[in-house]
Amino acid sequence: MVTKLLFCFGIILLIYPAFCFGTSIRGPVIVQENSEIERNVRAMLGSPMPLVLLWGNDFPTSLHKNKDCWVSTHGGPAPNSDFDRYLLAGSSENPPTKPGYRHRGPEHRMYIQVRQTWNVVLDVDISDGTPEGQRIKGQYTVLYADQTCFVLQLPKPQGKLECVAWVRADAVHFLHNRCKQAFATKCPACQSKSKEEAQVASRASD
Repeated sequence: MVTKLLFCFGIILLIYPAFCFGTSIRGPVIVQENSEIERNVRAMLGSPMPLVLLWGNDFPTSLHKNKDCWVSTHGGPAPNSDFDRYLLAGSSENPPTKPGYRHRGPEHRMYIQVRQTWNVVLDVDISDGTPEGQRIKGQYTVLYADQTCFVLQLPKPQGKLECVAWVRADAVHFLHNRCKQAFATKCPACQSKSKEEAQVASRASD
């Protein structure tokens, strides 16, 4: 299994040589206070800059052949939630940083509440009753957040997909090393793979 990088800027899909970015990206678990995570997430969700689904530990099944990626745009004032955003199907021919960008195709309107329990959680509600929209609805745990990227754990796995990372559209070409490290050390799918690799290495050395 491999980590998959996906965005709307000419490259449709890049496959990394090892699952969850490989052992070279792993390091100490990045520790963040909930207040820092919440502050960064709120700044990104409240910004007019679109967000792009940059990578996941597996390919999202919701991205079929006529969708290159998911893009999220600001929806304006949100009287009954913290944030009102749209989830749109994006493409490399119509990137969200293109001057005069206008989305095409279907959209889902999301109402997002940010709250803290043991972790920072995004409560996502969807205005439509479509099966795809209902799959998006739920509580997402924020595993990591900085000023350009945040990593989410899905409410429940969708196939092999457990974690995704969203990035500001004007920062998709950054290296995002800390975000990758957080993804590799905090995503449960990556942790399970690390244990499997360690067990294989231990047996090989016996």
